Amino acid sequence: MIVFLLLTLLTQVGGFIYLICLSFYNHMSSRGNWIGLFLVIYLACTFIVVPMLAPLFGRVALPIQKSGDLRPHTWITCLLNRHYVTPALRTSVNRIQEAFENEIPDVPIVYLDANFPFWDGFPLLPHLSHDDGRKLDLAFVYKKKGTDLIIPSGAATLTGYGDCALPRASEVDQTAKCLGAGRWFYDITRRLAFRSRGESVVVDGWRTGRLVKHITAETKIGKVFLEPHLANRWGVAGGKVRFQGCHAVRHDDHIHLQIK
Repeated sequence: MIVFLLLTLLTQVGGFIYLICLSFYNHMSSRGNWIGLFLVIYLACTFIVVPMLAPLFGRVALPIQKSGDLRPHTWITCLLNRHYVTPALRTSVNRIQEAFENEIPDVPIVYLDANFPFWDGFPLLPHLSHDDGRKLDLAFVYKKKGTDLIIPSGAATLTGYGDCALPRASEVDQTAKCLGAGRWFYDITRRLAFRSRGESVVVDGWRTGRLVKHITAETKIGKVFLEPHLANRWGVAGGKVRFQGCHAVRHDDHIHLQIK
């Protein structure tokens, strides 16, 4: 039961595939062969069956290739079925990508977590709101420190979260305020982050600010969550750009967007 719950929470469909495979367990010559069977069936379902069924639930998959103009930060996102959105959000993101590409060529948009493929209200942990196909997290644009060389594969951590662009001395430190109010969870992504690149990789503030501008210009986008010090620093504060509140996690490591 624990394995079923864990696989379901992590992937939405893995627990059900596990139950199906259990019926073959006594017919397998070894546990290793059974695990191999589970992995084969899981991968087949993830990359063939689930994308075919998701539209019946009002979801479509984002691109999984890491060479396109819109790409995942890590294939783990796709392996865990966390890259599904509504067709309306997919259309909006395509328009944002085209507008961004027209202004700043050869800089891909890298996505992090989106939503699961089935059923509104199913939680995408640890997120509070990614449960209806209408939300998507994007990575900041990164470059090599001291140069204008863009890092096309996204953020500097394994998950894409936690590499925070911290407030300067003259800026509002919203994290300190939230932690001071007892919201210890607010800083959890930074505490759990594991950097996959060195300190030479930094946020490209100008290009990321332009990306936020194109996001807010898209008519179907209703809200964009970004930490206040970055919204002010990049000149995008106000309008659709908002502070998400201390009940969520910090947003100085990614852009959260959602359609109306």
